[in-house]
Amino acid sequence: MADIKTLNMEIKKGDLIIGVNTISKALKKKQVAKIYVSNDILPNLLASLENDVKSQDIKIFTLELNKEQLKELCKKPFFISAFAIKKGNEEKEIKEESEEKEEKQKTKTFKENIKEEITAKTTEKKEDKEKKKNKSEKTKEQKIKISSEEDKKSKKSKQE
Repeated sequence: MADIKTLNMEIKKGDLIIGVNTISKALKKKQVAKIYVSNDILPNLLASLENDVKSQDIKIFTLELNKEQLKELCKKPFFISAFAIKKGNEEKEIKEESEEKEEKQKTKTFKENIKEEITAKTTEKKEDKEKKKNKSEKTKEQKIKISSEEDKKSKKSKQE
């Protein structure tokens, strides 16, 4: 089963072979990648396609669409019982899919890099705040220590 999105993409790419007879001729020339048939295709036509496909590694997908719906989907003025995708398109499709995956990976990597940078900057800010806080506390301790030493000195000088 193929979903409508996938079908639309394949139809937009073009290079369709429409009609059982045309598909049979293309099968003999080994030009077919895959075949889609309507859910109301005549049994003798389906059997003919299945017979032609036996010697090749080609799948026949039965759609949940009837001839009239395929006509609308393919934007043709006639009913369509079956259509096929030419072999060259399948290679293009695989290449396009791999390019899409690479692009997604780049985008994902870019997003991950940004997250890492933000995390690093946030961590740096926290560390800076912690250092300032510690420095401030040390300064306070030093001031207290100095003032207590001054107090001791002043007490000693008063006693003398």
